[in-house]
Amino acid sequence: MNTTTILLVEDNPGDARLIRELFRDIQGRSFDIITAESFRQACDRLQERNVDLALVDLSLPDS
Repeated sequence: MNTTTILLVEDNPGDARLIRELFRDIQGRSFDIITAESFRQACDRLQERNVDLALVDLSLPDS
């Protein structure tokens, strides 16, 4: 089974937890979710590794 790597950029811990739970409930797929709490932190994460999908909160204070 291939693993899909997701960068989740969300500064609200409750929202991030809900999104992680949604992906955990998907059957037949494996997800590696990397988190960032700011736009700057997301850029750092992207320098460290490749991702298949980025989910970004568009109301981040530094974006």
